[in-house]
Amino acid sequence: MNYPRIEEIRVPLSPLEAFAVFQDEPYAFFLDSGMDKHKLGRYSFLGRRPFLIFKSKGETIRISRGREKETLRGNPFLVLKDLLKNYKLKSPPGLPPFLGGAVGYFGYDLCRFVERLPSQNTDDLSLPDCYLGFYDTVFVFDHLEGKWYISLSDFSGKGTESRFREMKRILENSKRTAQGKSHFEAPREGGGDIASNFHRRDYLKAVERAKEYIAAGDI
Repeated sequence: MNYPRIEEIRVPLSPLEAFAVFQDEPYAFFLDSGMDKHKLGRYSFLGRRPFLIFKSKGETIRISRGREKETLRGNPFLVLKDLLKNYKLKSPPGLPPFLGGAVGYFGYDLCRFVERLPSQNTDDLSLPDCYLGFYDTVFVFDHLEGKWYISLSDFSGKGTESRFREMKRILENSKRTAQGKSHFEAPREGGGDIASNFHRRDYLKAVERAKEYIAAGDI
């Protein structure tokens, strides 16, 4: 069981300003709050440089720990369940609900490990079914209190002191670094042609069919 180190840091930054500093890094994440800060939208979470990457495609599972690579075959849910046993955090009450852990996505095709379904669609994107980064360093912003917290655990085995100083420096310097950066720019005109793989007529038919399924109680 790992006990995270959590400290408040006083910097006049919004979550967007902080994330602008490392938004271009591989595996950086930003879980922003868009809800009522008095209820479910109280916190935003930012992270970078995961100590472990978990990817799966069908029964092929790849786990990366820095330069160490491992390939397995099996049910990704079961492999992930065993993996998570090694990375448990003890979080005292009254603290933000996420202080480190796995962030990523679970794709629709994982449903075939839960129930028997036919595979009829063409895989034209070749994306992993599951893609997760494991983070032991997290920035937390409390929208209700207007406070920043840094949470560190030592799953990577690198200690916390030097990494805490680095994360503190990132936040303290990010106001200056973020100046002149455009946050999440919209695509410019002429940036490339977009082609649909769905005709309008077929799309409208599919929508009507879905509405019928909803009315029938099937979905």
